[in-house]
Amino acid sequence: MTRFIEAYDCPISLVFAVYQALLKAHQNEPRVLVRQALDILTPVLAKRFPSEKGKMPEWIRRTKRIVSEDGNALPQLVLIWQLLVRHPDVFYEYREYFVPQIVRCPTFILLFLF
Repeated sequence: MTRFIEAYDCPISLVFAVYQALLKAHQNEPRVLVRQALDILTPVLAKRFPSEKGKMPEWIRRTKRIVSEDGNALPQLVLIWQLLVRHPDVFYEYREYFVPQIVRCPTFILLFLF
């Protein structure tokens, strides 16, 4: 599905639904496929849905919401933090939105990033 989104213009609601579902998919079995799909979709989101001056893009808002939700599973947080680390060119501009969650994150999760 992400290859299709990458190649063709799709409705915004479909793109965001796929992105949000991938961020919430934290089971161990499809982890590699989810990571590959997010690696394909993240640069596409940055190109197709750029931020307006002074506003947070919707895809950053959804990422932040998933991170800040109570009851996050450890694999889900690791998946999201690794996504931020793998795509610094995309997330660098929005780093201030994720710093509070990173600070509250347990230290052992940060060990998985490197």
